[in-house]
Amino acid sequence: MRARGLAAVLWMNFRLCAQDVLANRSRFRLSAISIFLGAFTLLVDLAILRGMETEMSQSLGKMGGASIVTIKQIAAFNAVQQVDFLKSKGLNYPEVEGLARDLDFIKAVLPEKVMGWQTLAQKGGSAGFFVRAVGAAHLENFEYTLLAGGAFTLADMQSVNRVCLLGFAGADKLFGSWQNALGGIVFLNSRPFKVIGILNGDGPFDLRSWEMVFPHSAYLHEFGSLLEPEPEIRILLVPGRDPDSVKAILRESLLALHRQVEDFTIVTNLEAIEEVRRSDLAIKVLLWCVAGLSLATGGVCIMNIMFAGISDRMREIGTRKALGARPLDIHLQFNLEAVGMSLIGGGPGMLAGAVMPFLLKGLLPFQFSLEPSDFLLAAAFVSATGFASGFIPAFKAARLSPMEALAG
Repeated sequence: MRARGLAAVLWMNFRLCAQDVLANRSRFRLSAISIFLGAFTLLVDLAILRGMETEMSQSLGKMGGASIVTIKQIAAFNAVQQVDFLKSKGLNYPEVEGLARDLDFIKAVLPEKVMGWQTLAQKGGSAGFFVRAVGAAHLENFEYTLLAGGAFTLADMQSVNRVCLLGFAGADKLFGSWQNALGGIVFLNSRPFKVIGILNGDGPFDLRSWEMVFPHSAYLHEFGSLLEPEPEIRILLVPGRDPDSVKAILRESLLALHRQVEDFTIVTNLEAIEEVRRSDLAIKVLLWCVAGLSLATGGVCIMNIMFAGISDRMREIGTRKALGARPLDIHLQFNLEAVGMSLIGGGPGMLAGAVMPFLLKGLLPFQFSLEPSDFLLAAAFVSATGFASGFIPAFKAARLSPMEALAG
């Protein structure tokens, strides 16, 4: 019996909600559009945020974890600093490797030379790759994975073997298929390199899908010098050492080598990770504000419709009260009507929001994803918007006395 009575109440409220919608078509259009956009934006935001969370966790791994410290060369800001910086010979690998031997908290120096975007050629064509030369521990510490082939051997790192790894998307473009790239020869600035492995990547937008990686020893032999100044050098700390606690010791050691000229800065990965998280939080707040603004606009429109509906239905309210309806019954009636109006606009919005991630798949540098709980959350927000919008009008209707309502 209770279930039948509840169903009757809900059906009555649905009919009254439909009457209010028909009586206030122009206002309801704006309300429905706003609630539609709010629900749509909310689901798309949830899909984007879930994709961003996955992308951020992967990015943090690619940054090398919390045990990486980066020493960066800085530029002089004025003429006085330019003269002062001439006293220092700048950053180079031999001096940092010397520090690694003297300081017990440095596990390894991670040599790397970023050559940026370069054109690789082979007999069938050419393609652009982001080129970097790396040391022995680089692939492991920065979480590179292989789709096929093998990684560099110790002999590759200690000799001048011209071997390389290619990102799968770049290999597809250069060889027609990455499977054809294994064992092939590519030319970097006219130097031949043999492809021994294919790098995995998170889709065609991931930089690693377009990288060429080769041994740092080969770079020194073919293109550079061990003593050339470096813009930045990374070091790996021993497990358990706090990166912030070693910055002061490292700074003093570098100042002694640079003749007390501080032409460098020291940045820990913890600081970089915190910066990424702050940026991520700012984007999250912006996306939630956009969805909230759309829902709030729709809520204000629903509130206006409910106030207009109460003014038109004063006699109905008075009759119900005279027949024994409690204030709670009147309050519930108008609140359910407001929730129903919100769901009329929010339902199609959630449907469109569920479809949109599939339409945008592959167009952005991360993967969208939605879970069943996201739809429940969106429905809860839409319902809460309707409830909040109808609360004040319903409260006003519930407080009316039978005589006052019948006289209105």
